[in-house]
Amino acid sequence: MIEAQDLLVGSMCLFACQIFSMYFTGFGELTSPTKAVHFLSIAFIAITVLLFAHVTLSTVARQNEMKDGGYESRESTKLLIALALLAFGISADIYVAARAITDSIALSITLAAIMLALYYGLWFAAPLFFKRRGGSQRQE
Repeated sequence: MIEAQDLLVGSMCLFACQIFSMYFTGFGELTSPTKAVHFLSIAFIAITVLLFAHVTLSTVARQNEMKDGGYESRESTKLLIALALLAFGISADIYVAARAITDSIALSITLAAIMLALYYGLWFAAPLFFKRRGGSQRQE
């Protein structure tokens, strides 16, 4: 689960940037709903950091138990949940940034939805597709 360590560092950096962005003068000019979306984004990233940290620390603490397949399955599930929340958090911040730049709710929602679809497509759907495609080719 070395990947979780890398994801933890990146998520922590993103979390710090989200917190710092609230101190810029332009943040105060955002509408209340946009600020609420930014808060939700921060919450999603904070939960992501906690999940990545848990997986990383428990992996280090239980290296002798790594042979147990149930352990890896539980940790993999936590990583998938963390990635799903990370995608929501980043997409929500895409909405906030687009809203601040374009002042268009519809365009902001569209861009955030596209980003969320791309994240889910590349992180979850594509690996499943290629796994199934590779498995069907081996059987032939």
